[in-house]
Amino acid sequence: MLRVLETGPERRAEVADFYRAEWPDKTPDPSDRVFIAEVDGRLVGAVRRCEEAGFCVLRSMRVTTELQRRGIGRRLLQEFARALGERDCYLLGYSHLEGFYGSVGFARIPMTEVPPHLRQRLQRYLDERPDVIPMRRAASASPAT
Repeated sequence: MLRVLETGPERRAEVADFYRAEWPDKTPDPSDRVFIAEVDGRLVGAVRRCEEAGFCVLRSMRVTTELQRRGIGRRLLQEFARALGERDCYLLGYSHLEGFYGSVGFARIPMTEVPPHLRQRLQRYLDERPDVIPMRRAASASPAT
């Protein structure tokens, strides 16, 4: 059975272990809000909501490889978006996921609308992979369903 929820500090070590196993260079910060997906009590997905330079940023969304393409990521993203309420949020995502993130109101934005600290990160990402795009979910976006 799938369960999606925001986790608290009591599960930080488990979340850190999940990221280390699934995406070794991504580590949650204690100030991050972390949303997780569990299947039968096993942590199988996570996404971080970070506050950076006064901006809300979606970071490090991941579902364990063997359970991808089963709707877990969509449910995780929906819960993340629902919890945003009336708040703008940015992300730097892969272009092939534009429709996925768009399903909860994220839309591609021009570089001129990207916060300065994210522009620098985006440039580093683009130096490695040309398929990263900046997106924003405006506070006025329709709520996630």
